[in-house]
Amino acid sequence: MGFSQIKKRNGAVVEFDATRIEIAIGKASSAAGDEVPTEDIALMVENIVSNLESLLTTDALPDVESIQDLVEQELMRSGHYQTARTYIVYRDTHKAIREAMERDSSQKLEQNELKVIAKDG
Repeated sequence: MGFSQIKKRNGAVVEFDATRIEIAIGKASSAAGDEVPTEDIALMVENIVSNLESLLTTDALPDVESIQDLVEQELMRSGHYQTARTYIVYRDTHKAIREAMERDSSQKLEQNELKVIAKDG
């Protein structure tokens, strides 16, 4: 594998763990009525990692969004449209939640309502 780390949304660099992709596909499949056979998930993850490696330039770090985009593409390429839809809706819902939390934090900061309650921040 050409990479061992990924960049999270918050900018943190963490070790890449392909099992997280397997779990995400499994959960989306389960929510879509077990559309993806369990034995196909590992092959799909291999395809996703391979596609990601082919897209990366030297020393580039893949980010979570890019990996999730490839998961969507692989689900659709494999004909698992219900699972892809479930996965996409989940991503969109959580994006909206993150944006709402960010707006709330910004408003509190602007209104001086953000308080430090412990010495370490």
